[in-house]
Amino acid sequence: MNFLHRVAASCFAVLFVSADLGRRAEKAIVPKITKMLQEKKAEKEEKEKRVEKSKMLERAFYEMII
Repeated sequence: MNFLHRVAASCFAVLFVSADLGRRAEKAIVPKITKMLQEKKAEKEEKEKRVEKSKMLERAFYEMII
């Protein structure tokens, strides 16, 4: 019975440590992923603004020609 208690305690310790490491990893990784997603979104918005500005300049150029 003593052996079973030690095995159970070891398994519990491994599970506890794994869960703790998982939470720590999540706390470290989630902010980085959030930052990367925000940067990608900002880049996409900037690109859309450049495309829109380009289209506006193109329209203005064509209107000047006409």
